[in-house]
Amino acid sequence: MIRAVDVRDKALRAWDKVVEWYGVAVEWYGIAVEWMRDPFQRYATLIGACFLVSMISFAVYAYHNVERVFFFPRVEGKSLSSESRTLPRKHGIEGQLQYYLREVVLGSTQLTSARLLPVDTKVNAVLVRKGTTYIDISSDIVLADDSKLTFRDSLNLVNSSIRYNFPGLHSIVLTLDGNLPWATQSIQPASGTQEKNKKR
Repeated sequence: MIRAVDVRDKALRAWDKVVEWYGVAVEWYGIAVEWMRDPFQRYATLIGACFLVSMISFAVYAYHNVERVFFFPRVEGKSLSSESRTLPRKHGIEGQLQYYLREVVLGSTQLTSARLLPVDTKVNAVLVRKGTTYIDISSDIVLADDSKLTFRDSLNLVNSSIRYNFPGLHSIVLTLDGNLPWATQSIQPASGTQEKNKKR
């Protein structure tokens, strides 16, 4: 059974702590006021506070964002161009992969670079299971008539880009509408693209 004396003692101890912390706060407030009277110290404190806020903001920004590198074929020649973009960190590796691939579909920001994937390409699914990454995109790449690369070379570049940006992924299975890429070569190109694909 709780006695009234015990309750009173606990309340008094709690009050003593409040008084103690209040005294400390008043003491620090006095030091701060004395410090801020000097113009140089006041400006130094302001600059330091701004620097601290900037560092905290940068840390929060860096935590929620990550820099990714994108590779695209050049319009002229056979070389590749690269560009960096800051992307938000999605929840888990699957979300980050989906965001990265959608940025690949959007294409390059440089006029000297060609498309890697058709603009109509859709990212159907991204799954990471037991060390293997499964990525399924639409088969628009097979029927594309505006790509500088063959669809085999385009998929190889997509694979290499993923491995470069996500080095922790060891096994990647890339499919087109649920089919293995090389099996999709039996798909007939759209009208007007068959002759171009033959030249490749």
